[in-house]
Amino acid sequence: MSDAQKPLIIKDFQKAIADSPHLGHANMRNLDIEIYPGALKPQKKNLPLLISANTSTFTFNSGTGNGTAAATLVTTAETATGVSFNGAAVYFTTTGALPAGLSLNTVYFLIYVDGVTFGVAGSRAQANTATRVAITDNGTGVHTVHPIAPGTIKTIKRDQNSSNYYAIDSNGRVWSTQGSNYFRLLLHASIENVTGALNNEANSGNGLELFGTSDGSATYLFVFRNAAIDVINVFNDAAINSPSWTDAWQAMNSSAGSGNRHFSLVGQDNLIYFTDGRYVGSIMEKVGQVFAPGTAGTYTYNNRALTLPQYEYAYCLEELGINLLTGGKKFNKIYPWDRSSNSFTLPLLVPETGIYEMRNLGSIVYIFAGTKGNIYSTQGTYVKHFKALSQYVTNQPGTAMTNPMVWGGSAVRNGAVLIGMSTQTTANNGTYIVYPDGRWLMDSTPWGGAQITTAIYAENDFYFAGYAGQIDLPDSNRVTSLGAVYESALFNVGDKTHKAAFSIVEVQLARPVTVGSSQIKVSWRGDDDSAWEEITTFTSNTTSTSFKTDAGLIDLENIQIQVAMDGNVEVDQIRLFP
Repeated sequence: MSDAQKPLIIKDFQKAIADSPHLGHANMRNLDIEIYPGALKPQKKNLPLLISANTSTFTFNSGTGNGTAAATLVTTAETATGVSFNGAAVYFTTTGALPAGLSLNTVYFLIYVDGVTFGVAGSRAQANTATRVAITDNGTGVHTVHPIAPGTIKTIKRDQNSSNYYAIDSNGRVWSTQGSNYFRLLLHASIENVTGALNNEANSGNGLELFGTSDGSATYLFVFRNAAIDVINVFNDAAINSPSWTDAWQAMNSSAGSGNRHFSLVGQDNLIYFTDGRYVGSIMEKVGQVFAPGTAGTYTYNNRALTLPQYEYAYCLEELGINLLTGGKKFNKIYPWDRSSNSFTLPLLVPETGIYEMRNLGSIVYIFAGTKGNIYSTQGTYVKHFKALSQYVTNQPGTAMTNPMVWGGSAVRNGAVLIGMSTQTTANNGTYIVYPDGRWLMDSTPWGGAQITTAIYAENDFYFAGYAGQIDLPDSNRVTSLGAVYESALFNVGDKTHKAAFSIVEVQLARPVTVGSSQIKVSWRGDDDSAWEEITTFTSNTTSTSFKTDAGLIDLENIQIQVAMDGNVEVDQIRLFP
C-alpha cells in the first residue's frame, strides 16, 4: 500500500448515471435523486392495481349461493395491496355439468367473501352490490374457475370528467377503474373470447382515446382494434357497469390480424388523431353539433387524413407548435403536418431507423429511436443527438448485438421524460427518467419483476405503469428487500507494484432513519464484470447517521462499490478508509 493513499469518498449522486463506469456513477436503480439533491433515497414502492383471480377447482353450494375454491383465489398481486378479488372477471369449465344458472365459457364477475369463498355476479354492477346469479344446484363433475387474464398493457389514459382510468392490453381487452385506482375488466361481450384474445384481436392494434363532447353531456371511449374502431359512452358508472358498445363503428385501413399500432392523441384543435398503417386518421366533432356515434351529421371521420410514403408505417404522434409530427417505424423520418394541407412538409431526418416514441417537453420534442438507446431532439427544423443511454446499463456483458434494447411506453412528468426500456441486462428492465440536462437513471422496476414498462400515464410522481399482465402505481412507502441499488464508478486505486488496501467502510446518512427499519448492504468487486462480494449489511436505527465496519480489502488495483438499500434511508456519502 502506498503511503500516499487517501480515503475514497463517493458522493455527488445528483450527477446520476455517467456514460461509463470509468467516468462516474455506473448505475442507479429504483433511486430518487430529486428529493434531496446530492443524496440517494430509495424510490417509492410500486403496488399492483389490476384485479384478477387465480385458477382453481371449486365446489358450489346452491343453498348459500357461494363457491369454495380448493386453493386461494386471491392473487399475489392482490395480497400485496390488501384488496380482495371482488369484481375479478372469470369464466368456468367443468368435466360434467356446471351448477344450473352458470354457462360455459361466459364472462362472470366474482363476489368476494374470503380468500377461497366467492359468489358469482353477471356484471360489474352486480359484483359491486353483491347481487348473485341465481344458481339452483351444485352441478356434477369437477368445476374450475379461470381468470380472464390480461395481456401486456399497451396504453393507459385518464377520463378528465370522471377521473377514471382506462387501459388496453395486447389481447384487445379494456380495463378501467371506478371510484378507486383498481382496474377491472370493461366487458366487451359481443366479441369476447374467454380462452384467449378478443375475437380477431391477436396482436391487435391496442389503441384507445377519450373524448368529451362539446356540451359536456357524454364522454366517449374509442377503442382501436386491428381493422375497426369500437366506441362506448363512459360518462357515468352505469355505462361502465353495464357497457353498451357500438362495435365496428368505423373501418380503418389496417386489416384484421395486422397487429398495426394505433397510437392516438387528442390534439390542441380538439380532434382525435390516430396512426393506421401508412396513414394518420382523424375524428372531429362538427362545429355546432354534439358528437353522437349513431348520427353521421355530428362528426367527420377521415381514415386517410394524412398519407405517408409507400411502405412507411406511422408508429407514434406528437404535437409541436401548429404541426402534428408522425414518427415512421420503417424509415428514419418524422413527418411534420400542419393539419390543413394535403400532405406533410419536408421530413425531419433521424440518423437511426425506427421512431418509437416522441414526447414534447418545453417545446422540444425528445425522440426515442432505434435499438441502441439513442435519444434525439428537435425544435421543428432539424434533429440532433441528445443522449445515448449507456450500454454499460443496457448491455453490461458488452456482447456485440444488433438490437441490445427495446423502447417501451413514455410520458412527461415534472419536467422530465419517463421511458420504458427492455435491456439485455435483465435486472435493468423498467422505467427510466431522463432530464433535459441529459442526466438519467432507472426510476422504478415493475412490481411484477424486472421487465419492460410498455405503457405510462403520468401527471405527478405517482404514475401508472403498465407491463405484461399488470398495472402499477406507487404508494407512500419506499422500496423494500434491498431493491434500491447504486453502483459506483470503477476507481483505479493502485497498480501492479503499489497495491491499495481499505480497512474500514462507512456509509454516511444525511439524517437518522426515524420511520421503519432500513437495510444498507455494501458489496465490492475488482473489475466491472466480476460477481459482487458482500462486505457487510447495516441495519438503521433512530439515532445514527454513520455506519462503519472493518472492510479487510487488500491488494487492490481497481475497486467498484455497490450499495443496495431500502426503506427511508438517505445516503449522503460512501467512504473507504486505508
